[in-house]
Amino acid sequence: MSRFNFQFRNLCGGPYQGGDVIFSRDGNSVFSPVGNRVNEVDLVNGRCKTFDLQARVNISRLAINPKGDLLLAIGETGQVLLVNLSRGVVIHRFNITGGALKAGTKGSKNSFVRKPTISCAKFSPDGGYFVVGVGKELQVWQVPDKPYPEYSAFMLIRTYTGFREEVTCVDWSPNQLFIAAGSKDLSVRVFSFPQVEGFVPISLTGSKEKIVSVRFSKDSRQLLIFGRDGLLLNWNLQYNVEGDSSSDNLGWNGTLHPKLISKHSLKQANLRKIVCATTHLDTGMIAVGYSSGVFALYSGVPEPHSMQQVQDENDQKVEYSPLEQLQSLSCSSSSLSSISINSSGEWIALGSSETGSLIVWEWQSETHVLKQQGHSLDLSCLAFSPDGRLVATGGDDGKVKVWHTYSGFCNVTFNDHEAAITGITFAGNKSDVVVSSSLDGTVRAFDLKHYRCFRVLTAGSDRRQFSCVSVDAWGDLVAAGAQDEFEVYIWSLRTGQVLEILAGHEGPVSSLAFSPTKGILASVSWDATMHLWDIYSRGGSGKRSGDSLETLKLSKDAVAVAFRPDGKELAVSCIDGQIWFWDVNSAQVIGTIEGRRDASYGRSITSLTSAGTTDFFTSICFSPDGKFLLAGSNSKYCCVYYTPSLGLLKRFSICENRSIDGTLDKLNSKYLSKGGDPLGLVEDWDSQDDDFAERRFMDENYLPGQALMTSKRRKVFRIRTRDVQFSPSGSMFAVVTTEGLLLFTSDDYFVFDPVDLEVDATPENALSLYKNKAYSSAIIIGLRLDDQSLLETFLSGIGTLDIPDVITQIPTKYFCRLLSFLIGRLDSDVHLVDNLFWIRSLLHTHLREALKQNASQVLNLLTSVRIRIARYKDTLLKITTENTHLLEYLVAMKNLTSCKDETTDE
Repeated sequence: MSRFNFQFRNLCGGPYQGGDVIFSRDGNSVFSPVGNRVNEVDLVNGRCKTFDLQARVNISRLAINPKGDLLLAIGETGQVLLVNLSRGVVIHRFNITGGALKAGTKGSKNSFVRKPTISCAKFSPDGGYFVVGVGKELQVWQVPDKPYPEYSAFMLIRTYTGFREEVTCVDWSPNQLFIAAGSKDLSVRVFSFPQVEGFVPISLTGSKEKIVSVRFSKDSRQLLIFGRDGLLLNWNLQYNVEGDSSSDNLGWNGTLHPKLISKHSLKQANLRKIVCATTHLDTGMIAVGYSSGVFALYSGVPEPHSMQQVQDENDQKVEYSPLEQLQSLSCSSSSLSSISINSSGEWIALGSSETGSLIVWEWQSETHVLKQQGHSLDLSCLAFSPDGRLVATGGDDGKVKVWHTYSGFCNVTFNDHEAAITGITFAGNKSDVVVSSSLDGTVRAFDLKHYRCFRVLTAGSDRRQFSCVSVDAWGDLVAAGAQDEFEVYIWSLRTGQVLEILAGHEGPVSSLAFSPTKGILASVSWDATMHLWDIYSRGGSGKRSGDSLETLKLSKDAVAVAFRPDGKELAVSCIDGQIWFWDVNSAQVIGTIEGRRDASYGRSITSLTSAGTTDFFTSICFSPDGKFLLAGSNSKYCCVYYTPSLGLLKRFSICENRSIDGTLDKLNSKYLSKGGDPLGLVEDWDSQDDDFAERRFMDENYLPGQALMTSKRRKVFRIRTRDVQFSPSGSMFAVVTTEGLLLFTSDDYFVFDPVDLEVDATPENALSLYKNKAYSSAIIIGLRLDDQSLLETFLSGIGTLDIPDVITQIPTKYFCRLLSFLIGRLDSDVHLVDNLFWIRSLLHTHLREALKQNASQVLNLLTSVRIRIARYKDTLLKITTENTHLLEYLVAMKNLTSCKDETTDE
């Protein structure tokens, strides 16, 4: 049972869903919010990972302290997570409150007080404070010296008010004397920090639309204000600083004289409005994102050389002056949401929430460092490759995407389908062929070597909407079920011809499954029946190929079917919540699981009385050894059943995001208005949509009956599980949910054993032992601490001849931990020969004893090793086969050259 210590590993399918996109302090990684989680993309090593943390709502604001070791993740409603970046864990949680706004239909019973969203966040230059925009006010919080969990670790120092509308952006001057904040009231207010006696906050105006961004220059003397209308205002702040400018403690007399020295128009033809803007502190470059999906890069605003020049310029009338445009790029078909420049000024990160795309652009070489985009609509299905390295997903947007399980990146996207994808699978044991079915009436086969669609399977002249697809174990036959004519079509993948049309169902075919060992196809339908079809040979009663061997009656309509890996048993899920287990040879029921309560769903936004109490499993899958059954339903839970006893083993919670409907199990009256209506369905008069006023004016002034469709509907996503799958090794399982593709793994799982940890188990002692050539003791401490970097250092520095002696001195109880680490090294495609030596010595020395201690976990790891070594074998075989003639030619040329040299010497 301990093998189900699975933990969250990664979230694929949506690299960006809205919010701030920021770079790390070294500029080598980019962070982006993904729902209520945080995603990190390592641009140097080419790996994407999602932290194993969840906020209560969607995360919208991110900020990194100047030291680069703490990340501030803030939810839409004010929940703050302080994250340790080196470990990816939450250190402290607290809530930001204040700035309540009135919302709802004015003067009606549906009016209510809406909690404002967090619009911006920024750390101070020394990292001791951070400022956030909450509704119509700014709050400055103090960060503790030691970021450890304690009561009231963060203290509210000061609150700045005076804004007539909500705050949109904020920036802190590099000398930490001023805080500038822009608002929807078209003004920018400059505050002092700490508060100076006699200083009155200054209000800067001039923009015709809301303020998008405010940025200080490196010397804190200039303030750039970006308006949504494309107007850039350059203000000079005149003040006298007491003391050396290089000192950390600067002072000033409290007088500040702002002067507008230049205006610049960044509005371009057909680029619409500015939605995001930023500057590079060292070089002064300006990056601007537009609502049309285009970003532009400018050289920067020229700085005045002296105070006299500032005075001379202000004596004259300030006119518009052009800026030098360095580059312009169309990144998306929809509006950009966030833009950021790394510390070196080489890379620019762009995010678009409407398309779910995340782009990192290197402007000097004009190349993409990163370009990732998820499914624009919900994911519908998934399939693991036979070697477990790839995961193919299909979505309601008609796209087929292939993701790498180790790096988390999307390798290829196919847009050939014209309607939603309903089923996807790999062709037998072939990791380079993906087959998908769609509602557009086609079943398509994709080649992952040449990245093309090489086969289109149809039902002849008739158009059928295919609801499911399956491929036999040998990868020769493709079966797809239709939901309009209730038939099952069989094609040959080689020729593309229809071989059989299986008729017998009286309702839409919902799921198909080929037997792993026999030529039997199982199909289930909404007519509450399951058919077993003989595909390859004639039946004993003289039935021809394709005739139904058995027609089994079910309790209710069936939605999913799955064979056990040995082919002797299959499971069927019905809409009454029951899972039926059938013996294939005798066609008898051998057990049932009553899963209605296990598959129950949470309270919906429209549920006024109670949460849902009954549901059914929409997808089921057996583990590779057949002992466990994974089931997913239209809820936030995935259930694992132990098949020998048919008992519930564990429930995995896949989502705790309250921004998604259906995650709460209990009715809460605070989410209802005074009239008893759900707050999520009440129209928000204080909407942050920039076109809200214009749409409301059109609705109120046009004649009745005109279909203007000006109202902007609020999207309410409900949590549900569309598909679940085990990896071929059983060390990982994937879940397709509303949030995306969730990967859970047990490969890197570390069980904390306090008896095994002693006082001397520290990284310093391990490094000291390694330097004294006590390799086995150093490796043991690294395994106890589960420190991947230490183990990588130790194993890389040990010679091949010393490996057998080191392995002999390591106890058998560390067998699984060390083998798991070596498997992870195989995924990185480095040190292949050393890894094989380590694995061979480890198996030769400790395999027998390890099987006696924990046979199931050891067999699971051995399966993973076999799959990865087979992948390398196939790759090397392919390279040698394709280059055989070239190698022969090179050898022949070498011999010919040597013969010529000998002739010349003679």
